[in-house]
Amino acid sequence: MRRASVLFAILVLCIAGCGDQKTIPFLGQWDGGFTVEKVLKGGDSPEDRKRHKLKGYIKVVLNKKGYQMHLEGEQQTVDIKGTWKYNGKQLTLEPSEVKIGPDDKDDGLDPNRKSVEPDELYLAYLKKFTFSISKDGKTLNGLTTTVAILEGTHSFNKE
Repeated sequence: MRRASVLFAILVLCIAGCGDQKTIPFLGQWDGGFTVEKVLKGGDSPEDRKRHKLKGYIKVVLNKKGYQMHLEGEQQTVDIKGTWKYNGKQLTLEPSEVKIGPDDKDDGLDPNRKSVEPDELYLAYLKKFTFSISKDGKTLNGLTTTVAILEGTHSFNKE
């Protein structure tokens, strides 16, 4: 159903003659997340890296060249809204709003579950991220980057 709605939106765009045809490969929902390659503070075992992974999606829409990114860890969420631009085969996301959850700070974070300091996570996702689109148009790959105490890459796929 989701694929049909994306195809319909693209068809409407083509018929209306609006927008740049080169943006079409970037539009839609991309599923994936942030894979941790190294934990810079604390345990850095393969299990620690796996437990710090953030899973989610990016929705890239034509309306106002906006995007939404949602990522989830063991006990935290990151929700980002902003604008995007492209240059050739690269997509750059520029955030305008970042929210880190859970909002309820009274309960605090469970020390037995993986998390990152909320302020550090917030600052990490305030910066621009650039992705390269694969030749087949099905994968967005980011450069190796640091997100708080984590080093790794963002990667998202489209069906």
